Amino acid sequence: MGRTESASQREKDANSAAGKVGKAAHSVAKKTGKVAAAAGRKLGKAAHQAREGWKQAEREDQAQKK
Repeated sequence: MGRTESASQREKDANSAAGKVGKAAHSVAKKTGKVAAAAGRKLGKAAHQAREGWKQAEREDQAQKK
């Protein structure tokens, strides 16, 4: 069934070489997620601005036809 460890054993495992690699991997994954989220927000904003530019050009075209 479930494996039970003492707090001291978990700390010892976390401080091992493999444990440190795991901590570093977790940190990188967390930072990557934050960077990806920020990039997604910027991309969304850029897409919105592009759409607004497109709509403005359509309005200007319509105004020139009148």
